Amino acid sequence: KKKCKKIARGGGAEQVHADAKAEEAEARCVKYSQTYHRKEGDAVVACHICKSPRGELFRACPQCHKKRSWAHVSCLVDQSLKYRNYRACRVCKSQFGRSVKLAIATAMWRRYVHDPESSSNRAEALFNLAHAVNLFADDDSEEAVALYEVCASSLRQFRPSDGLIVDVYEELGDVYEHLHRHEDSFAMRRASYDAKAVLFAMEAHMVFHPAWMFANALIEYKRYKEAQIFLREALVFAASGDSTYGMLDLHILLAEAIYKYDHVSTNDMILIESLFSHVDKILETADDREQNEKQKKSLDRSRRQMKRILDARDRADAGYAAACAGAVAACARDATAGATCMICLEDTSEGLVRGCGCGFAHLSCLVRHARMATEATDHIDQEDKAEVVRWMQCPLCRADQRGYVSLALAWKYRRSRMVGEDDDDYNIDGRMARIAIGAAWFNTGAIEEAIPLLSDGIDGLINYHGYEPSHTAFAFGRRYLVRCYDALGWEDDAQELRNDMEEDAADERRRIARLTEVPPSEHGGDADTVS
Repeated sequence: KKKCKKIARGGGAEQVHADAKAEEAEARCVKYSQTYHRKEGDAVVACHICKSPRGELFRACPQCHKKRSWAHVSCLVDQSLKYRNYRACRVCKSQFGRSVKLAIATAMWRRYVHDPESSSNRAEALFNLAHAVNLFADDDSEEAVALYEVCASSLRQFRPSDGLIVDVYEELGDVYEHLHRHEDSFAMRRASYDAKAVLFAMEAHMVFHPAWMFANALIEYKRYKEAQIFLREALVFAASGDSTYGMLDLHILLAEAIYKYDHVSTNDMILIESLFSHVDKILETADDREQNEKQKKSLDRSRRQMKRILDARDRADAGYAAACAGAVAACARDATAGATCMICLEDTSEGLVRGCGCGFAHLSCLVRHARMATEATDHIDQEDKAEVVRWMQCPLCRADQRGYVSLALAWKYRRSRMVGEDDDDYNIDGRMARIAIGAAWFNTGAIEEAIPLLSDGIDGLINYHGYEPSHTAFAFGRRYLVRCYDALGWEDDAQELRNDMEEDAADERRRIARLTEVPPSEHGGDADTVS
């Protein structure tokens, strides 16, 4: 009862909570400043805004001269509201530290917490508070997400024409991205574009940046068809704008979304060339030399990347076709009359293959099954990259596929994992595919071709991607590399690799034992007494 009266006298629970947070943030800044920036014998400092030496002062901007860097929180809040900027120093223009931003934001929210939701000061205070809380939590704060969402909801309901809503959407999209909430991030980036398209309907050049951000996010997460649809829509709207270079950025991005898509038709190639030609034509008549050089570099990079991607796809398709022909020819003499595919239970003119002792199957059925298994467990395999093993094993007995069947599946795995990716050393899917193809070459007897692929794939997982020996793909590659060494009679190399594998397995067992053992404090006795 006494607590309720105290809260009522303080202005309500929301006001009491805001007061406590503001005082806590201010005390943190004051204590830090007095400890690290104030030395014995220093002259008396005063607030550089109100010129008063009284009250709680802290050093807001270490970049400024000492006399101009100390201030009261309340003075900084007044100055921030006057100039509509709480994130940077008014004197030297450098950004405040995150503790100072949090102190200013909590003090601002403390002042406007009881304003009506339609108030612009309240909306801005809530937005600044969300930004500061997010910074203080290193982009990993569910509390910041809640504040951003409340601010966005309030602006949508009471101030839909306020330009602040665009900033809220953009920052909330970034926070969602850091929290791996990709669908929510896409929704916020699209909302940012839509809001700017409405607010600046007569100024189309203002929507280029949010349009580029949203389309680039779609391409980054391999949603190429959605990116194509959106960019076509954005280009129609942006055609009324006067930003030449913004339009060219969207043209290049549309070409990228088309050639990174898995199926590129002849019409798509014609469209890509027309987009590139349009960019070249505009750059010939543009006047800004610096921007022209920047755009030409971007265009050349996109053209080189397209060539690498399409060449790598052609190589994968040719390898798959040759392996298919070899697999069907090798299994033709073994297939009995009336044999059917063990997956689809049908016998078609495609040709049956046999990669293990389970039975015959169509290569297309094996590929389809591997894709479905990978998609179903993608959230599990994301870190472990176990999909390479799923592609190379029989769906029934889990034994490794043999011969040309193994090689065909490896090439198809390479083709399926290179959607939108070129064949460079930093591409982790390319490294995984080299391990798969190397293992397949061993299964066909081409051991000398298998060793460099396996070694390169394993080294890449360690050097470029920091993979541990316990990862499934890493262990799969080393197992086949030992088999290659044994087949060639390289006993010393094989034994050295076996010793490394045994040591890594022992380290992994010890690590798991440390994680699963129960500390004595949790059960009141020694760990050996636990049943």
